[in-house]
Amino acid sequence: MARSSRFSGYVAGLLASFFWGIHSVIIRYLSEQGVNPYLIAALRLYIGVLVLFVVLLLQYIFAKDKQKYSKPFKYNKFFWIGALSIGINFLFFQKGLEYTLASDANLIQNFAPVTVLILSSLFMTHRIREIAPNRRTWARVFQIVIIGSIGASLVLLNDTNNKLIASDIKLFGDALEFIGMIFFTIFIVCSSEFSKSADYISSLRTTFMTLAVAAIPVTFFLPFGDLVKLTQTQWSWIIFIGVFSTGIAYWLWHIASTRLNVIPLTLNLVYIGIITVLTEFIFLKMGLDWKFLVGGVLMISASVAAEIINARAQKYHELNAIEHV
Repeated sequence: MARSSRFSGYVAGLLASFFWGIHSVIIRYLSEQGVNPYLIAALRLYIGVLVLFVVLLLQYIFAKDKQKYSKPFKYNKFFWIGALSIGINFLFFQKGLEYTLASDANLIQNFAPVTVLILSSLFMTHRIREIAPNRRTWARVFQIVIIGSIGASLVLLNDTNNKLIASDIKLFGDALEFIGMIFFTIFIVCSSEFSKSADYISSLRTTFMTLAVAAIPVTFFLPFGDLVKLTQTQWSWIIFIGVFSTGIAYWLWHIASTRLNVIPLTLNLVYIGIITVLTEFIFLKMGLDWKFLVGGVLMISASVAAEIINARAQKYHELNAIEHV
């Protein structure tokens, strides 16, 4: 894959991580105000779907000529599993933030790269071979993922945070976040595989259909009666995360998944922690310590190392392809 395409994939992934880093703090803030977490999950999905529908409609109106040559959207098992998994993730992620801090929730989410590597090694070996054609390279990739996850964990380990919530309540919230992380990992693997295996790929249409399906299981938990209780300020924050942290963020993530291997793609998630801690520092006046700096250095180092290995792997596959011609 061309270097420019990989670069745009990293930019899209980083922007998605930026919006996800902000939204966990906002959801925690709304939960502390008594907003039902399932209401937050449902509304942000509905808003995200609506935003993408409007963009698709504008695309259809102003780019009719391109629509003539587009192929019909084809579903497969990866689409269905990924879409339903992100819907279930929304339920556990939003509910967990009712009991734990945003930084703690993202600390658990940092296990996603490791879980993705394990799942890909077990069920998607062809994707692992794209970046690690031999065992030695695979071992280096594993080390990089671990370093990135450790760095992200250090960023989020602020001692002052743990005093704000009782340990038994936080433990329950952390358990919900862990389950949510597992489903988010399944979404990452399946959406990445779907983006690379489907006959017709449109990141915009794929994101629209994914969020529309994800909204189905969430709708069953929607507390309709709580809609009238939302204040204007709460609506403003929900609309913000619906537009930017849901519709646009998942669209950016699907763009990134078409241009990056699933391993370097997933390492973008570790940057969510930096954004979350900085957001808590600015708006919630929480402290920063030496672990933030050390963790940030480890995270950036892991991302750079992953791209170096990815670039070498691309050259390796290109040379092999030339030799077999």
